[in-house]
Amino acid sequence: MNMTIVNKEAVLDQYLYTRYLTEKITERLETEDFVVQAMSDVSPP
Repeated sequence: MNMTIVNKEAVLDQYLYTRYLTEKITERLETEDFVVQAMSDVSPP
């Protein structure tokens, strides 16, 4: 049973770390940058 608790904590730690990195990577983006674009040449590179 102790192993289950450790695994849950490891999964939570990984999730929180991934969430943190995602927020850091996307912090400079505008809301419009999160929208799927129809063509690759719609926005400047």
